[in-house]
Amino acid sequence: MRFLPAKRTRQEARERLLKLFEAELDRLVPADSAKPMKGKTFRDFEMQGVSFKPAMVPALLEELAGLDDSAVVESVARALKGKETPETRELGETLESLLYNGHVEQIIAWMKSEATNLGPPQPTDGPTHAREVLRQNIGYFEKYQKMFDK
Repeated sequence: MRFLPAKRTRQEARERLLKLFEAELDRLVPADSAKPMKGKTFRDFEMQGVSFKPAMVPALLEELAGLDDSAVVESVARALKGKETPETRELGETLESLLYNGHVEQIIAWMKSEATNLGPPQPTDGPTHAREVLRQNIGYFEKYQKMFDK
């Protein structure tokens, strides 16, 4: 069930990530052998390598979210309204519209309200139970909210 198209194609995401990766790699290991590498010791290179991950991971997550961020809100809609109902589609479209228009804080507040209405987690809640789906997605959106706000 796909409500809105992804923000970008896989090819566009790959191209952006490859450009970023190449830029970061050029910073660490310049392709031009006339340019000296920064650092002289293993520790110097290790510290530069460590900085590579923080540069790449957020970009990777952003690209992946742009490909399929609606899958997250779709899972919430299905958990609360059922797999294939008109209410599921309506809720999913509403949440996606909020997401695509940068209103992640509204999605988080709404999910917290729904979670409160459902009550505390129960030992019998499985991974697809609405309480569990809301808990996971609240955490996801809170963790990556800054990424979605771009």
